[in-house]
Amino acid sequence: MPSLTIDIIYLTSFAIGFSGAIVPGPLLSYTITESLKKGFIAGPLISLGHALAELVLVIVLTMGINIFNDNEKVFVIIGATGGLYLVWMAYGMLIKPPVFDLVIRKSESNLKQYGNQIFGGILLSITNPFWGIWWTTIGLSYLIWAKNIGITGIGSFYIGHIMSDFLWYSLISFGIGSGRHLISPKIHKRLMLICGLFVLCLAGYFIFSALNILIVNNLA
Repeated sequence: MPSLTIDIIYLTSFAIGFSGAIVPGPLLSYTITESLKKGFIAGPLISLGHALAELVLVIVLTMGINIFNDNEKVFVIIGATGGLYLVWMAYGMLIKPPVFDLVIRKSESNLKQYGNQIFGGILLSITNPFWGIWWTTIGLSYLIWAKNIGITGIGSFYIGHIMSDFLWYSLISFGIGSGRHLISPKIHKRLMLICGLFVLCLAGYFIFSALNILIVNNLA
């Protein structure tokens, strides 16, 4: 994969992480239910649990990258797969976006118990099959890029990614806990549109980069 600067890795990691976070799913639903009971603190605590699970996975995947020994064929497969996953993700955001207010209403009537918010954030992360797929395609592609820079590149990717979760889920918790409607269905729909277009562009970059390596190195 082509080398990127630390700033680009951080900013795109934040953007792609935010794009994934705003898509309604188990973690968002859990954040809403816990915010109704605990207030603002629920979002940061759930995000912390999520970040801890991802830290372990980043360490494991980074160790796994070294096994590849810069095998270009592996990088092409991972990059292309990640690009296709991003296309699927963009399709869901642009063509069939989930209805945000329905998720809120469903969450309000389905209060789950996971002991505490940090544990809940960890459990909901590792039991979500899409979380694993994301990390073994998109996340692994980013780690391969970041590895060319070193530990600072990997750290930049990780921090950018988890900051997007902390921002989104904290915003949700603040809005729910304070009784304010900070994120209306209309605003959420616009965010989905903007993020969906970004994800689609990034998908093109992933696929183009993989094809470029394939052509330049005659791996076909």
